[in-house]
Amino acid sequence: MAFRRDGFLSRVSAVIQSISRLQRFVAVTVGVCGAVGQCAAADSIAAYSAPKDPPALTQVAAQAPAPGVQNGAPPIGWTTPAGWTELPATVIRIGNFLVPGEGGKKAEVAISSFPGAVGTEFDNVNRWRREIGLEPIQPDGISSKSMTVAGLEGKLYEFAGESENTVVGSLPREGRTWFFKLRGDKNVVDAAKPAFLEFLKTIHFNGSDAPIDQAAPVAKEAGEPDWTVPANWEPTPAGSMILKSFSVTGEGGQKAKITVSTFPGKVGGVLSNVNRWRAQLGLGPISAAELPGVTEPLPAAGAEAILVCINNTNMPAGHASSLIAAMAPREASTWFYKLSGDSRVVAREKEAFVKFVASVRYHEP
Repeated sequence: MAFRRDGFLSRVSAVIQSISRLQRFVAVTVGVCGAVGQCAAADSIAAYSAPKDPPALTQVAAQAPAPGVQNGAPPIGWTTPAGWTELPATVIRIGNFLVPGEGGKKAEVAISSFPGAVGTEFDNVNRWRREIGLEPIQPDGISSKSMTVAGLEGKLYEFAGESENTVVGSLPREGRTWFFKLRGDKNVVDAAKPAFLEFLKTIHFNGSDAPIDQAAPVAKEAGEPDWTVPANWEPTPAGSMILKSFSVTGEGGQKAKITVSTFPGKVGGVLSNVNRWRAQLGLGPISAAELPGVTEPLPAAGAEAILVCINNTNMPAGHASSLIAAMAPREASTWFYKLSGDSRVVAREKEAFVKFVASVRYHEP
C-alpha cells in the first residue's frame, strides 16, 4: 500500500511541475506579445455619431510607451474627449482613437511623429487627398489655416471627399514633424471637428525630440538612396538580391536583421508579399479583406510606403519571431525594407526602423 501511495504522490508532483512549466510558458508568451504590441491598424476608417455640441472632456493621461516602443520619441500628453475610445498604439500611431457615429459609421484620430519634414507640403497634401478619393492638386491650389499646438505654430488642412472627410494638423518641432489627423465618414468628421480642435489645445510635450543615437556612417553603393542608419545597426554582407544588410543584437544575444532590396515593377503587389512574409514566419496566408489588419500607410519622402507587421508568438518560449516590412513603390520599381528576427529585438528596434525608412531620399534617374 505504501508503494502505491508513493507512486500516486510522485505522479501528482509531476503534474504540478508540468502545470508550473505551462504557466511560465504562458507568462513569457504574453510578455512577448505585449512587447511587440499591436503592430498595425489600417488607416481605413470606422464611424460614429457625435453630438451636435462638443462633448465634455475626460482627463486621460497618455500612456507611456512600452520598453522598446517609440524609442527616442518625446513624452506627449493629451485630454481625450468623452465618447472617443483610446486604442492601443501602433508602429506609426503614438496616439490612436476611435470616434463612433450613428448607424455604425465612424472616424479615427491618429497622432504620429517622423524625423525631418517627411516630404514636401505638396507631397503630403496630395497623399491625404488620395486617401479619400480626391484628385491631386498643384502647389498653388493648397490652402491651410494656422493652428497652435503646445505653444507652437503649425498648419491645419481640411479635405472633403465624396464619402469621407479629413482634418489634419502638421506641426514641426525640434527636427521632427508631428501629425494630428481626424479622418472618416464625412458626417462623423464634421460632427467631431469641434471636439478635435479642442483636443489639439490639450496636447503637451514633456521632453525633447532630439534623437538618442547618432547616425552611423555606412559605405554607399552606386545608385543607393541617401538614408540615416541607426548607430547600433551593424553592416553585414548582403546576400543574393539584397542591396544592403544590417544586424542588431538584443541584451540576451538575440538577433534581428534588417535588409534593403529593390526590384522592377510591382513585384506581385501587397497581398502576395504579405503572404510570402507570413510563410517565412510559419503562418498561413490571409485574404485581401484581412490586409487592413496588418498594414498601414507610412509617410516616406519621395514615396508612399506601406508598413506591414507580422508576429508569430505560437512558438516555444523565448523563440517568438516578428517581422516588420515597408514597401515603397516607385515609378518603375518597388523598394523593400525588412526588420525580422527575435520578437523582443524587433519590438525594441521598430521605432528606429520606421525612422530609417522615413529618412530615405531616392535619387531620380
